[in-house]
Amino acid sequence: PLHNGQLHFEWIELFDFLDIPHTPADLRATSIHFDKNGAPLMAHLDYIFVTQNLLSKIDKDKSGRCQFINKKNNPVPFPQSPQSRASLCSDHMPLILTLNLNSM
Repeated sequence: PLHNGQLHFEWIELFDFLDIPHTPADLRATSIHFDKNGAPLMAHLDYIFVTQNLLSKIDKDKSGRCQFINKKNNPVPFPQSPQSRASLCSDHMPLILTLNLNSM
């Protein structure tokens, strides 16, 4: 079961990698939906879990929620309307996890 961002099993403990760099709640949102009035509802629906021994290997500058880019290689802002969300290739924002494995 998931508890405070941690997934617990009897044999292994996994941690949500977004907890490591203390990512603010608004940057954890990986999906956005809109209520009947068009107000955005952001949700943290996607996770990457890591084991304890990988926590110190996370490259905090190269990990987190990724923005989509347009054809001109510019970041696309988080959708603010159902129309802008529909123009994206997915309704979920990708998560990127970069590990520094050189010191293993």
